Amino acid sequence: MSQSLPPADEHLTDLLATLSPFNLLQSLSHELRAPLTAILGWTEWFSEAITDARQQQEGIRHIRSAAEKMLQLLDDYSDLARFGEAEGLATAATDLLVTLRRIGHGLELVAQPRRQSLLIAVEEQASSVTVSPAVRQALWLVMRHAFQVLPEGAVVKVSFNPVGQVLVESDAAPQEKVSAGGLKLARFLIAREGGALLVEPRDTGMGIVIQLPTPDMITVPPPATLTGPAGSADDSLAPAPRARKVLVIDDDENLLKLLGAVVSAAGYCPYLATSGVRGLETARATKPDVVLLDIGMPGMDGFATFNVLRAEPGLARSKIVALTAYTGAAERERIALHGFDGFIPKPFRREQLIQVLSELSV
Repeated sequence: MSQSLPPADEHLTDLLATLSPFNLLQSLSHELRAPLTAILGWTEWFSEAITDARQQQEGIRHIRSAAEKMLQLLDDYSDLARFGEAEGLATAATDLLVTLRRIGHGLELVAQPRRQSLLIAVEEQASSVTVSPAVRQALWLVMRHAFQVLPEGAVVKVSFNPVGQVLVESDAAPQEKVSAGGLKLARFLIAREGGALLVEPRDTGMGIVIQLPTPDMITVPPPATLTGPAGSADDSLAPAPRARKVLVIDDDENLLKLLGAVVSAAGYCPYLATSGVRGLETARATKPDVVLLDIGMPGMDGFATFNVLRAEPGLARSKIVALTAYTGAAERERIALHGFDGFIPKPFRREQLIQVLSELSV
């Protein structure tokens, strides 16, 4: 932590605006809807449908996971709301190098007790790169996450490459069973600005790539996993091979598994994908009758995924339903004008989802 720091700026107008109670509440409300939907959906499923003990245990696991995500999000937002004052990061300076130095200074209290250190290996070209308040917040969350999950004595290296990526790396591997948040919120903040965040899979060490939202720069696809087809917990309840196919695309695993269970129990054959990219791959392979598509996904969001799906000749007959926590009048109008075949708000009721599938499957 030997980097010298510029004097603190006095004007925090843009930071205060970004961290205003209204903006924080608005974004927090959206982020909490997905885990809240999973909790409400699984509990409704328990009270009305589930009799299989194995599926009950799975539902309990997803409820616990969703609740932990909600608590972590609240902690992250609480820390972020105190970011300007507690971490000493003034936003009048938009220079990337200055920003990284200030973040390092602000995180000394986290790193020093554990003998961790920060190496900022940013070339001079970074001095001409400016970052918005939201991106600065995301960078702080990522670096805080790194210090939290890495062991004592770890060195965190931050670098910048010509394609506009900030790399946060360490030769030390993250500690297992260490609960640390921030990446989901950081990914949300970056995606909202037009960038992306990727956690690189490595045999040893840690690597996080932040693609800055700068024009003409390469976009890093978000990490994703694919599951499908997804039958019910009881094989005897699995849909027939000729059942209509429903593709669910949502980046929240707890909600994704719930949707798979509901769709399967209703007699459809569900396929699950955790990103727009994986969803497109699955759609091309399975030719679904209906696609339930989350709007607020990192990287390729629901609108971008919709555009590619509609451009595929083999998917012309697929019905596409927006499944989203963006429930305001303006968002509903945008979804309708975009050409979606239906709209399901989060949280949703099981009967509502089944009714929409029934109407679109006629």
